[in-house]
Amino acid sequence: MQITINIDCPSWMKRVGKLALPALIIATAGIALGGPVVNFTTGETLKAADLNANFTGLDMRLGALESGAGTHSAEATAGATTAGAGNWTDIPGLQVTFTTTGSGTVELFSVVSMTASGGASECAIRFVLDASPVGGAAGLEAIGDVNPPFTTTPGIIQLTGLRQVPITAGPHTASVQFEKSVGVFAGSNCVVGGTTFNPNARLRAVVNAP
Repeated sequence: MQITINIDCPSWMKRVGKLALPALIIATAGIALGGPVVNFTTGETLKAADLNANFTGLDMRLGALESGAGTHSAEATAGATTAGAGNWTDIPGLQVTFTTTGSGTVELFSVVSMTASGGASECAIRFVLDASPVGGAAGLEAIGDVNPPFTTTPGIIQLTGLRQVPITAGPHTASVQFEKSVGVFAGSNCVVGGTTFNPNARLRAVVNAP
């Protein structure tokens, strides 16, 4: 007797080719998503519910891999955004989100072009991961002066930040903030946008986690 089973091709089959074999092994063997896999024994009657559950679980595992490990990028192209002294301000559009199913690290890299208003200024940038400043409230990645004090017309400065941060399983959001330093160049502000650079800033997050 010959038994034929017809199974509609689920979405995960169409995406398997996009993932490397090691990632697929991790997804099917090491990631606890979608419930336990149903194992079949010789002579056992196959149930549609069990087959569908296995396919659904694998689809979820592959989806987690696709949205997690890898490189995520963002660019800021909005108009001018101003930050005053001691006022850490989000850079519009400079945010990435990703989800991991295990622990690992994320490497954050950013380049921000800014100028000043009201005279020369001292500006700083920092990373924010999951609503918390990387390195604590006082942590910063780069700081610099937008033209020395003898310059009457503020120029443009580019600040670069690079940081590797440990992460746990779950959804994550990374972004970049900037501020004008307190106690120097009174009366001036730092400005992202409104310069000849477009995009004004870039953020890249390289995720090293399942």
